[in-house]
Amino acid sequence: MSALASAITFAVVMALALLLLNPRRWLDDHSVDSNVLTLSPQLIIILFLVSVWNGFIVLDAGTYLLLSLTLLGGLGLAQANAMKVVLMGASGLFSLLIFSGYSAVNWNASLPLVIGSILGSTIGSKLALGPGAKKWIYWSLVAGISTSLLLKLLNYLPRLAPLS
Repeated sequence: MSALASAITFAVVMALALLLLNPRRWLDDHSVDSNVLTLSPQLIIILFLVSVWNGFIVLDAGTYLLLSLTLLGGLGLAQANAMKVVLMGASGLFSLLIFSGYSAVNWNASLPLVIGSILGSTIGSKLALGPGAKKWIYWSLVAGISTSLLLKLLNYLPRLAPLS
């Protein structure tokens, strides 16, 4: 396995571990959801690293941003999710402009992604702003990361020889 594949697998495992360790901090309805981001030197360094990861790999960058904003920045899950969506959208737009400048965008393949993204954003924002938002966000993250990890682990299973 390449070093890059190992780094990606490690990052996915770490994201899932951070979510599954003490899930009450994510789901407790009695916790105060802060609207104030607390900037610390640690958060700034982590946000920089997440941004580099986002620019280079992209995979799970939104999850790492969300974890950083909640665990180190002190934002509530719903507030951090809203900030994550705005920041990831800005990053995606910037990337689109760069790749478009090099004519490296396959617009035919992009159209279903855009439609799916609009649909997912519409549904996601209604869920994130509604009752039980923390649970929806948390369990969506756990399901998404677990699926990603499962697909990665399937690559390590021995390939079965085709039956004749």
